[in-house]
Amino acid sequence: MLEPESEETKDLEKKIYNKDWDWYRLGDTYYRPEGANDLTYHVDKFPDSIASEYIKQSSSRSNDLDTIKKIIKKEPAKYETVIHIRIGDVICYGMGSSYSAYENKEWWEQLAKYLNQNDIKSVYIIAGSHTSLCLDKSAQYVLNRIRFLKEKGFTVVYEPGKQPDEDLVIAANSKNFISTGGNYGKLMSEIVRTNGGNVITIKIEQDNLKYIVIYFIVNIVITLMFVLFFSYTKL
Repeated sequence: MLEPESEETKDLEKKIYNKDWDWYRLGDTYYRPEGANDLTYHVDKFPDSIASEYIKQSSSRSNDLDTIKKIIKKEPAKYETVIHIRIGDVICYGMGSSYSAYENKEWWEQLAKYLNQNDIKSVYIIAGSHTSLCLDKSAQYVLNRIRFLKEKGFTVVYEPGKQPDEDLVIAANSKNFISTGGNYGKLMSEIVRTNGGNVITIKIEQDNLKYIVIYFIVNIVITLMFVLFFSYTKL
């Protein structure tokens, strides 16, 4: 699910990583409890950011929805449907399948099917990296998924290199939202839901788990049958 390396992929590599926002971790700032990791550097490094305001305004520092919603104002939806694709380090560290739907063709097919069934014709893509890791594969993957959606008949808008807070506000006020994973996507999903929006869920992982369980049960039964058979023949 990667586009071949080209001038287009190389150009996107330069855009998906915004150096001014290196190691900006809004999702982790919101979800991690006090003391788990010191994320207070956001106040000095990103003084005007949502993460900085959240740290300064929240007394609990963990899952304080009231505070985060006061900071992220409800606005008219700029884009009706937003898809967040987690990219960056997770793809190169072997976590791409669970965090970005990387190589999960069934997940993407089911998403396209859902969008078509609900008469959704255009989508806004959010995909950016908070580090300089794995930018080549990230760019190739994002372009491949954009091509996939366009081939399915959707209009795709993608504006790489934007501030993560800008994309968060766009996502938070969307009518339909889906994320492939990560705390940033989880936070956006939570805000969309509380704003009355629709958070799309693709249940591929659950379905796969069901088949995995069935596979193991069948193999256990077969093994027991062989054990019983050979035990019987020795009698």
